[in-house]
Amino acid sequence: MSESTKQVSRRFTELFSTDDHALADTIFAPGVVFHGAVPDGDLRGIDALKGFLGAYRAAFPDAVSAVEDQVAEDDRVVTRWRARGTHAGPLGGLPATGRTFDVGGITIERFVAGRIAEIWVARDELGLLRALGAIPDREPAGAA
Repeated sequence: MSESTKQVSRRFTELFSTDDHALADTIFAPGVVFHGAVPDGDLRGIDALKGFLGAYRAAFPDAVSAVEDQVAEDDRVVTRWRARGTHAGPLGGLPATGRTFDVGGITIERFVAGRIAEIWVARDELGLLRALGAIPDREPAGAA
């Protein structure tokens, strides 16, 4: 099962590089839950994930996400990924900045009947916000 679930996990990562939201119907279980995607709670259901992906693609229309490493065991896949792109549309309350980003993260997906039923994400949000100019760059160590 590990190779087939890793393949589905890679297709999940690809969703962030495409506007093909129909792909979501083939990789997510109907009651999928996405933990950590948004600050105000979990995303629940395929339609909620499609909405999230649409907002992401509107903010970063040229974004490309790539799998860098994967480990699969039992009903779970852990994926380390990297995303790059340009901030060309609004992101929450942050208007488009035209700045580029390059950030990494990790997702853990739990599978049921070959589809993703639950997702946990940890990503470099601080690095993303710095890259977009939403927060100032940190001062070098030893600066006063």
